[in-house]
Amino acid sequence: MNFRRGTGAGAPAAVANAPVAVATGSPSAATITEKLDKFIEVSTKARKDREKVSEVQQNLANNKLEAAKLAHKAAQEQVKCKMLDTYKELLLAPTSNLSAHALAEREKALESMRMVLFATDN
Repeated sequence: MNFRRGTGAGAPAAVANAPVAVATGSPSAATITEKLDKFIEVSTKARKDREKVSEVQQNLANNKLEAAKLAHKAAQEQVKCKMLDTYKELLLAPTSNLSAHALAEREKALESMRMVLFATDN
């Protein structure tokens, strides 16, 4: 005699309703929470560190820009000093042996330098 179970009959009720056992070695909810908290803490610290690095880089860029501006201004002052020396030399140079054309060129050069050196900014 062969008895068969009816349709829809499954495992016995005791086995079907039994709680699922957590396998040994699997992390508990507390362990997962600790790991998540640690991850959040490390992520937050890394973000703050990146922000600090970004600030330092911005400060460096600003300092480099300021240094470049100062170097440019110093170079302009050197050019102006050299031009002033040349202007002084032209003013003090003897003109008795210059031709009319050379005198005219000298006056043009002096006037041009005078405009650059002594221009008044209105």
